[in-house]
Amino acid sequence: MAIPSGLATHWFTFSRRTAYLMAATTATASMTATYSIPEGGSYVEVSIAGGTTGSGTVTITGTDNAGAVVSQTLTFTANGTEVSTTKFATITGIATTGLAAEAAVPTVSLQSVSADGTPNLVRVVVASSRPVWFSFSGQPNYPAINQGTHEMDAAYVRIDREEVWTPQANDIATDIQTNDQWLVRAVRDVRIGFGMRTEHYLLRATRYTT
Repeated sequence: MAIPSGLATHWFTFSRRTAYLMAATTATASMTATYSIPEGGSYVEVSIAGGTTGSGTVTITGTDNAGAVVSQTLTFTANGTEVSTTKFATITGIATTGLAAEAAVPTVSLQSVSADGTPNLVRVVVASSRPVWFSFSGQPNYPAINQGTHEMDAAYVRIDREEVWTPQANDIATDIQTNDQWLVRAVRDVRIGFGMRTEHYLLRATRYTT
């Protein structure tokens, strides 16, 4: 049951909470952060994985909260994780040495963390203005499934399969027309062709009081 835009009952934008500034990416001499550092700045956790030895350096360049240019080089003697002692407000460049020359080239990932190493979650849009089929489930103001929550409604959402993204549990789905926000609780892929290919996704979502 694909959802042609002409048959869509709602249009949703999907966002996701993540601490990643750059997901694991094969090391090159020059790299670019995917997401921005949260407001107020943060320290940067750099992880090297899958290299022959994982030996090399990662230099992060950016600005601090005062707008001054700052830079720090983290040295790795093996695959692992290091955290900057410099607090960055922005990242303008990522440079590596040694890593890209290994027989098994490692991946490099960056996360935003606080001083004690706790990940700083930021909200990023992963899919904008997608047509969906939407249907409420149960009665309005139904009793919360999870004790202690303030769930107000439950719903089912069907959305087409795409190559560029896949919905995940804990995604936040925002109704463009009403601005209601729904938390995706579960995702089921609906298959056709004897179960060989995903056609669309069925999402179970709940809405909370604000």
